[in-house]
Amino acid sequence: MDILNTHQCIHATLAESAKNHPDRIALVFGADSYTYKKFWIDVRKLAQGLRAHGVKPGDKVAVMLPNSYPFALAIYALSCLGAIEVPINTRYKKAMLRHVLQDSGSCMALLHHSFLTDLFALYEQENDLSLRHVFVVESDETAGHPAPDSTPARLSCAVRPYAPLLAEPVLPESQFYDGKYQEVHAVMYTSGTTGPSKGVLVSHSHTLSYARDWIRAVSFTKDDVIYSPLPLFHTIAHSLGLVPSIALGARICLDARFSASAYWTRARETGATIAHGIHSMVPMLLNQPQTESDQQHKVRLFYNGTSSESAAFLKRFGCRIGEAYGATETGMVAFTQGTMDPPPGSCGRINTDAFEVAIVNDHDEPVPPGRRGEILVRPRHAYSMMSGYLNRPDATAETCRNLWFHTGDNGAMDENGYLFFYDRKKDAIRRRGENISSYEVERVINTHPGVLESAVIAVPSGLVDDEVKACVVLKEGQQVSYRELIEFLASELPDFMVPRYLEYKKQLPKTPNEKIEKHILRREGDSGITGATWDRTAQ
Repeated sequence: MDILNTHQCIHATLAESAKNHPDRIALVFGADSYTYKKFWIDVRKLAQGLRAHGVKPGDKVAVMLPNSYPFALAIYALSCLGAIEVPINTRYKKAMLRHVLQDSGSCMALLHHSFLTDLFALYEQENDLSLRHVFVVESDETAGHPAPDSTPARLSCAVRPYAPLLAEPVLPESQFYDGKYQEVHAVMYTSGTTGPSKGVLVSHSHTLSYARDWIRAVSFTKDDVIYSPLPLFHTIAHSLGLVPSIALGARICLDARFSASAYWTRARETGATIAHGIHSMVPMLLNQPQTESDQQHKVRLFYNGTSSESAAFLKRFGCRIGEAYGATETGMVAFTQGTMDPPPGSCGRINTDAFEVAIVNDHDEPVPPGRRGEILVRPRHAYSMMSGYLNRPDATAETCRNLWFHTGDNGAMDENGYLFFYDRKKDAIRRRGENISSYEVERVINTHPGVLESAVIAVPSGLVDDEVKACVVLKEGQQVSYRELIEFLASELPDFMVPRYLEYKKQLPKTPNEKIEKHILRREGDSGITGATWDRTAQ
């Protein structure tokens, strides 16, 4: 029997859990907790409120909220109506916010009060948005806070408080939209680095397939508790946190943001058995001052990081790292599972139940096992990957050419089906005829006792190949000379991997999901070289 039926709509999983576990805690936001019964009632109230304001099947509704109960309600209420959720990165504003609202054609928005000024700023220009209604969510900190000083003359949508939506009667299940699992339930916008963000069309089956495979990968059960400081507008907290937790009748505890210093305290307070994170958080956690309480928690798995750091993580925090390879467009392409002992550098074995994977050269021709190339993916089951990019048939056709999804990632696969990820193709570094993985260099830099985190990028050499630059954040109070760090790296790395350039920074540019935005670093100064960049060859 399938651990999770992927041929249903996501709200059906909540209905089942509410019937089977009405009094279990489903969600925790800070000090507030909600049972499955309460959650299901409020979902149907919100669905009724949205329907009363004209939301119909197929309508797109923007959700620009921090991690909160209203955000979780919206995901399932919109599913009940057959409407399409458009989660928006809470750091978007101006042109990026306009692009998502305009490109998605959202007719309604659920917006946190703190983002109202950003929305109004869009209406100071030409009105090209489709919004009819905006419902403003207030938190305890903003309750009663005045609206922006001026309302734009061009404002063409009604701005109303959110709270009355939950005063509606419960929407009877007989009035739910008779949706199909293959229909789109969300448009998830990717982080655009070379152009505007693309909207990934995500079906119910796609989300549930992703959740099902994550459940397999981490051996998740209804008795587990997830702690996640990642944003619900991103796939990990959304599709690998909330959705599988609700489907199995488990509990998920969400914080508004990640804090390296408070991470294990919060994991302990929530009783978490699985803790969410991403690769860049691992060195930040390892570089925190050690305390006697580092292992005073119930967490058995940190998802996800690199397996190469798992031994140090297990020794320090008493839990292992789960590694996986996937994307919003695909799902869990490869992962480590249970007692699996992958070869060093591997991110796990190919999920052959769900995907075919090929490693190819620049002409889409397969390369031998162990040889580097681009990772290509295609599904074994219908509607278990993205349905395309919204309004971008060109990008869809290009990405899916030759009947394969082109990930844009460099990797390799061995004879036993283990996948190795090296870099995004656009992050690839080639120096002195050698391919360099920025992640391998960063991993070594981050082992220096004075370093908090780092990002390695390619910069022009003036010749055919690249030069290597490392942007480094030191731990608070630490002083490490450039020469000292270079000497350390020279003792740990092959000579061709030792960076020519170093630059210390107070912080690295990141997405709200804590991913380092290397494209910003590459655009600084003259193609990544700034006035503060240190060149070891000039010393």
